[in-house]
Amino acid sequence: GERDPTDSDERNGYSGITAALERVNDKVATLVLAQEGDVPADATVVVVAGPETDFFQPEVEALERYITKGGKVFFLIDPPAQADSPPLANVIGLVEKWGVRVGNNVVVDVSGMGQLLGTDESVPVVATYPPHAITEGFSFVTAYPMARSVTPTRYGGRQSRSGAASGEGSSLMLSAPGLRPRGAGRRVAGGRHRRPR
Repeated sequence: GERDPTDSDERNGYSGITAALERVNDKVATLVLAQEGDVPADATVVVVAGPETDFFQPEVEALERYITKGGKVFFLIDPPAQADSPPLANVIGLVEKWGVRVGNNVVVDVSGMGQLLGTDESVPVVATYPPHAITEGFSFVTAYPMARSVTPTRYGGRQSRSGAASGEGSSLMLSAPGLRPRGAGRRVAGGRHRRPR
């Protein structure tokens, strides 16, 4: 189970993102790799939106074939719900193979920046961005409710790069019992230990 692109729930829904993509003539479709076997050849990007259970090995292999052919995959991996939650070993293994270390933690920001947005320390805020093609020209603040850390690493002779990093007031927690963000927002991977491209 992943997030539904048609769900309009303020906290967990993705219908707003779907509507924005469709306004610029992008087509959004649900893909069930376990049934399809491969990513369609005309797919521009695959979004893995908050998987709650790990992928089967054939699903990982299908994504790997797609990436190897130049396909783009955007992983939105939520932090573990509990400290003893089973890891998404296959999904995280695929992400790490492509140069991104995924933390088994939650990023918290005690700088007070989140209070300016009407939220709390469970929502790391990013106001400055390292040089990166995706964030070039960004001049606004982004927030990442209940984010886990990600760290760029080397892979296949290449170095992945960060697209955003939370501020000095952020730190990592191994679990966050009772820590729930106030205010609206989408769950996305990110935080102090950087969002890769």
